[in-house]
Amino acid sequence: MIDIVPVEDAADLDAFIDLPFQLYAEDQYWVPNIRRDMRRQLDPAVAGSAVHLYAPRTAYRSNAHTGEAEDVSPAGLPGKALIHFYLADEPEGEEEVRIRIHDSTDRLVREFTSDSATADAERIGRMRVKAGMNRLGWDLTYAGPVTLKDAVISGYEGGVKAPPGTYWVTLMAAGKSSAGSLEVAADPRQPRVTQEDYEEQYRLAAAIRDSVTRVYDGLRQIRSAREQVASIGERVVKEGYAAELGEHADTLGTRLGAVEDALRQTKNESNQDALRYSPKLDTQYLNLYAYVTGEDNYSFGGPDGRPSAGAYERFDDLNAEWAILRQRLRTVLETDVPAFNEALLRNGVQAVIVPRVGSRPLVP
Repeated sequence: MIDIVPVEDAADLDAFIDLPFQLYAEDQYWVPNIRRDMRRQLDPAVAGSAVHLYAPRTAYRSNAHTGEAEDVSPAGLPGKALIHFYLADEPEGEEEVRIRIHDSTDRLVREFTSDSATADAERIGRMRVKAGMNRLGWDLTYAGPVTLKDAVISGYEGGVKAPPGTYWVTLMAAGKSSAGSLEVAADPRQPRVTQEDYEEQYRLAAAIRDSVTRVYDGLRQIRSAREQVASIGERVVKEGYAAELGEHADTLGTRLGAVEDALRQTKNESNQDALRYSPKLDTQYLNLYAYVTGEDNYSFGGPDGRPSAGAYERFDDLNAEWAILRQRLRTVLETDVPAFNEALLRNGVQAVIVPRVGSRPLVP
């Protein structure tokens, strides 16, 4: 497979099919005629519609990353699957445009919205839309792990690579919808990688992603509880409650902090700190995640296809470590926090509330 780059000065873009050409003897490029593809789909019904999704081109899996050469290399197409759609009118007020991508099992792969507040609240992709033609680039991945917003992470935290297959794209706008299929094809440069290999790569990567999310769910819970405990401890001392309440708050905060220190490197303040301090469980999971599904480059990532035996072994080791830490966290949350709350209630002080994240139990 050769690179995809834009050609902005061709005299007649409809005169060629996919145009191969050379800039230098060692550089070959391929120009897909996307405008021609869309013009062939036009008819009076499309021209008069308020919302229309054009049939997407086949997208190909690839494992290329230009790294530092991005600044000097020709700009490629945005994303790996290009989704073109037409809106007769630009959304106004609270009107929202959404695109959902499902796989062949009807599992939601990715979701995008034109509303920035909704995108932040639901942790989904944001897209800019206008009246007329629009284009969205999908990077051929499922959603990635849900990390902490202020976490210092040095490495890959993107999505899980989608295996080759048929996907379904649905556009929703102005109370109407338009849908169509999108084919994701295997990388033709890797004929030895089978469909089963791609599926197994997805399965392991998704499992690691979910483990990463659970670790960060636990960290979100720890943070909330520690903030409440610290605030209560300061208040009971300031307002003259029993001295043991303040001591109890300090002890509980220390226990929560000890679990947090085991789950993440709390000394990290920049990406360079990852080289100074030892990685904790969250980073170790993310390193494995990057190897299994990250784009291959000099920093992280690994080959496409079935993961190595070492990847499965490493995942088992990390899961065993997480099981121990999860039990420590459960003990603090289910024993120490309730005991602290009982002491508070006996003294007429509001108790600590243990939050949940979405529909997931923070400590499964």
